[in-house]
Amino acid sequence: MSLIERDYMGESLEERKKARSSRIERENRKTELWRLYGKKRKTIFDKMKIRKLEKLNLQDADN
Repeated sequence: MSLIERDYMGESLEERKKARSSRIERENRKTELWRLYGKKRKTIFDKMKIRKLEKLNLQDADN
């Protein structure tokens, strides 16, 4: 098998940047979710943000 035939070599620079940025975005969402889960007193805005982040994570997992 040549290097060109490998999957990771077929990706362009833009595809790798897009994948990296989406991975970083996902990690940031997970960090924010855990911070909100850990709060003792959650406001209604915290609860709304938790629902929004959970929904985004589910959509991201489906793709």
